[in-house]
Amino acid sequence: GDADQYFGPYDSVAKKVKDDGLRGGSGWGAATITGNAFKQMQRQRLRRGLAVVLEGAKHDASETHDNFLRDLLRAFLASPSDCHRIPDQWKPDVYLSSKVTVQEVDDIGGGCRVLVHVGKMDFDSKMPYGEEVFRRGAAAMKIERAAREPLRRALGVSLQRSGDRHLANGASGSAKAVQAG
Repeated sequence: GDADQYFGPYDSVAKKVKDDGLRGGSGWGAATITGNAFKQMQRQRLRRGLAVVLEGAKHDASETHDNFLRDLLRAFLASPSDCHRIPDQWKPDVYLSSKVTVQEVDDIGGGCRVLVHVGKMDFDSKMPYGEEVFRRGAAAMKIERAAREPLRRALGVSLQRSGDRHLANGASGSAKAVQAG
């Protein structure tokens, strides 16, 4: 995580060791501490790699991203050689894809290495996985509804639910019944 107290980029042991070297001490390390292995994967031309930075996570990322880690590990263990494709695999999942941002892709020299940022979680990390998955479904519906709203406004369309029918104002302004499908 980006708040890792041992290897993170801010106020970590690694940063203190590096800064000691800059002050003339015996410290050493990369000029810039990122807290992840992405730059090293690039240097070594790792064939396939995924570096994931969890926003707000400390060294024990399960304190903030427990259930997300379950999804990440499940996807990785299902097909380790496709780890760089996990963000694409999650595109159909509205909730997971809303949390993941691809920051950099490196395919120089063959292979593919991907750096991903994961935002803060919306649910308590101690919540049972099944309950979180259920709540993610509700959150996904809100995300989808919010994404459609600007389009509805731009088109001047107002949708009202009535049983299994939708009433929509067409371009002419007259109401039409449309069978839900």
